[in-house]
Amino acid sequence: MTDLARHAHVHRSTVHRALPPLQHRGTVYQTDDGAYALNDGFEQLSAFARELAHHVHRQTVQEQADTYTILWESLDEFLVQTTTEITEEHFILTGPDQFQRFGLPLLARDRRYYLYSETTNEFPPEMLCCHMLLIDSGARAQSYCLLLLSHVDIDRDVLRVQATKYSVDDLVDELCTYLDTSGDQRTARLPEWEDLQELAEEYEVTL
Repeated sequence: MTDLARHAHVHRSTVHRALPPLQHRGTVYQTDDGAYALNDGFEQLSAFARELAHHVHRQTVQEQADTYTILWESLDEFLVQTTTEITEEHFILTGPDQFQRFGLPLLARDRRYYLYSETTNEFPPEMLCCHMLLIDSGARAQSYCLLLLSHVDIDRDVLRVQATKYSVDDLVDELCTYLDTSGDQRTARLPEWEDLQELAEEYEVTL
């Protein structure tokens, strides 16, 4: 129930009120481990809802840009890449351009990245880290995320919530483990600790 509330961006009590009618009508059922699942007969309805949301998102961004790529989407939000500068209020600039807000100026790119959201008022570094991993999960991008996590006051609980929302929780766990062990536990895509230290010195970041 807590995961559902997190994914739907509503309070847990809202999910608690919504589930019994859905169970009564046979739309969802509770599994042995306490989770909730959609009954097979409603899979087509679920697919239709997602396709409808995708269609609406495409229409929304097409009003602002001719060329674009949607990198991630939920029912009411999406992350988009484009070469067009978008000034509409619900398109929030994210990605490399936002690192400067936290004292980490990255090289400008031709591409811009925006989160479309009608409800997001704050833009914490935990969210930016997850957006960066969606944009590029390569070694360089992960190194910048490591600098961000080291440079600003990160709330690990908030980070995990954001990582789950954007389905990058495995990557975020690897980054946190890497930092906690000073690079002793690292995946192939993470830098050697000495290389990260050199990059950190360039940006005057203390690891």
